[in-house]
Amino acid sequence: MDYIIHILILIGIYAILSISLNLVASAGIISVAHGALFGLGAYVYAVLGATFHLPFSVALVFSSLATTFTGILLAVPSLRLKGDYLALATFGFAIIAYDIFDNLLLFTKGPMGITDIQGPDFPFQVHGKTWYLFLVTAFAVVTYLLARRLLQSPWGRVIRAISEKESLVTFSGRNTYRYKLVTFAFASFWTGVAGSLYSSYLSYIHPSNFLPMTSILILCMVVAGGMGSLTGSILGTSIFICVPEVLRFLNLPSSVAGNTNELLFGLALILFMLFKPQGILGKYLSLNE
Repeated sequence: MDYIIHILILIGIYAILSISLNLVASAGIISVAHGALFGLGAYVYAVLGATFHLPFSVALVFSSLATTFTGILLAVPSLRLKGDYLALATFGFAIIAYDIFDNLLLFTKGPMGITDIQGPDFPFQVHGKTWYLFLVTAFAVVTYLLARRLLQSPWGRVIRAISEKESLVTFSGRNTYRYKLVTFAFASFWTGVAGSLYSSYLSYIHPSNFLPMTSILILCMVVAGGMGSLTGSILGTSIFICVPEVLRFLNLPSSVAGNTNELLFGLALILFMLFKPQGILGKYLSLNE
């Protein structure tokens, strides 16, 4: 039972990431930096919690603000690029971030990782995996509802129009750059929330948790579920979290299993782009959500 709860917790955390990235994709932004911002949120929480012993709620807020600020710094120059160039710029940030996590020993402890990261300190005391599942689910539901509300608002209609035909939105007098920047900042905030939940749940983080491949994995979740479909993001997350767990039961050597996961993720992304570019639920739910 604990194993199933563990998987559900991971699905909840990564659902926050995929939903927020889907929101960015709805504005026509292909970002490959989500994993790096996720790692930044986890490390900021870990340092504040393990080193400065700040309460869970305070560390989570500071972590989310840090990822929001960093997301804005990344977006200001990057959003002036488009298409493949934008994706490459954000992927470059993911590579730089991993190197920082691995070498900034004073704060991240590098390859040693950070241990003894404290968990939530709410009045009802979150003890055990069951209560933590409730906590993660609550944050995931809030993320989903806020993202859905945003997409259904006039702001959401504008960013979807930007994705379809940015030049027409510009001619209508809208500042498309500002819309994309605010959307990116909003999504960056939730990477900090996800990073804090991940860090406090595992109570130990290591640079290998936030490889550049993590950003690709989150992007795969969004593409598989369907860009523009928040429900699809949850479905895509569930698929990409559960499939590697199924491979565990095949008793493959660890070196082979790791490579197999990466091959499957890459193959799945290629197949979806070729045969189902809108994702599993993208074509249907993007019109109804």
